[in-house]
Amino acid sequence: MNRVLSKLVETSTPITTTAIALYNIDTRETSYQVTITGDGAVSGQVYIEVSNDNVGWMSDVNSVFNLSGTNNVSSGFVSNVSWGYARVRVVSLTGTNVSCTVTMLSGRRL
Repeated sequence: MNRVLSKLVETSTPITTTAIALYNIDTRETSYQVTITGDGAVSGQVYIEVSNDNVGWMSDVNSVFNLSGTNNVSSGFVSNVSWGYARVRVVSLTGTNVSCTVTMLSGRRL
């Protein structure tokens, strides 16, 4: 299987609805990265949630990001567990010209 990089979210405003960035994940080897950029002080709270039934969603300590920094800040995690679906909730963003991007890399190396 090839490795696939997907941009799950790119937004400058919080996203709290449930109908966003839904992806069917078909591998156990998945990494997620959250990046917040802007001019000067930036911060944000981002949840990456997973589900097997596309109804009950959950997150854990590894997939909740409370980030703050100057001009840009980034963090991520690796999941070796297979989930049916993943989605992103951007709970808050603060800063001048602030933007949040969340990417997911999935698949095995060839």
